[in-house]
Amino acid sequence: MRIIAGNGELRLLTDFLEALFVAGGFEASDLVFENIDDLIQGAVIDQTESCRDIARRIAEPYSFAIFER
Repeated sequence: MRIIAGNGELRLLTDFLEALFVAGGFEASDLVFENIDDLIQGAVIDQTESCRDIARRIAEPYSFAIFER
C-alpha cells in the first residue's frame, strides 16, 4: 500500500478504498465505486486485518455498503 504523508488536505474516500483493495490483491479494474463522494482527511488502519475487514469497518460510519460477486 502506498503511504502518503499528508498536509491536511482532504482526499476522496474511494482513493483510499481502491489503494486498500489493490494492496489486498484485487485488480483495480475489478473495483467499482458508485455514488461515493465522501472526503477523508486521514486514516489509521490495523494492517493485521484483511483488506475486506478493513473496508467493512471503514464503511460502518458512512452510508455505503460493500458487495462482492
